[in-house]
Amino acid sequence: MVRRAPLRTGPARRRRAARRRDALRRPRHRTAARRRTGHRGGRGERRTAADTVVNCAGPGADRLAALAGVRLPLRRVPGLVAESRPLPGGPLTAILTAPGIDLRPTPDGGVLSLSWEVDARLDGTALDGLPQELHERATTIVPALRAAPVADARIGVRPVPVDGLPLIGEALGAPGLYHLVSHSGVTLAPVLGRLAAQEITTGGTAPELAAYRPDRRLPGDVHDENLRAMNARGPNGQVPDHGPGTSTANPKSQGQV
Repeated sequence: MVRRAPLRTGPARRRRAARRRDALRRPRHRTAARRRTGHRGGRGERRTAADTVVNCAGPGADRLAALAGVRLPLRRVPGLVAESRPLPGGPLTAILTAPGIDLRPTPDGGVLSLSWEVDARLDGTALDGLPQELHERATTIVPALRAAPVADARIGVRPVPVDGLPLIGEALGAPGLYHLVSHSGVTLAPVLGRLAAQEITTGGTAPELAAYRPDRRLPGDVHDENLRAMNARGPNGQVPDHGPGTSTANPKSQGQV
């Protein structure tokens, strides 16, 4: 529901655009008989009526849920990504997962590389050659990357549930607010989207999602192999939570990993 403010010139217009963005950052939920029935932006922004409000705000999903009195067990975990220049001879046509490295095609024909093992060594301030290490790992899977050097590197933020498993559905005490949060968005989006749409439109429950409700009792162990790797290699055995902000190699390059 958040729209990017148009870029205009002039101090007055920039101030108005800044105020509008500030208002959109503080959404509120409309309620009727204790059920969330829509969304309202701040400072008189337009209201949107809905049978269900879907919380798919990624790293900010816990803050959005808190507006409705819901606590999501979510961490914001920093992650480094390195993008290569376009591959000679044609783009990568699949998402590849290998020990210690994940690769994804980029729109311009390059390859995006990421690794939880490398992320475990981030200190939030300096990259210290880590983008090149990511690229070297990637060349062992796609040798053509030796002719496509790193074009950009940045640190984004992952929305990571505490036990590594998705948070899907309504929480007790806040009907009408449907949560859809997972750090495995690329691989799980097709099935999660289908099952969530089924639940939202029919009012029924999908048995496949029963174990992933936002208010489930969390076990003491972590079920995600990538998160286990980061726990094991991170400082003091903990996943660092750098909060809502990001630290980037290029201040103009920020985003969700």
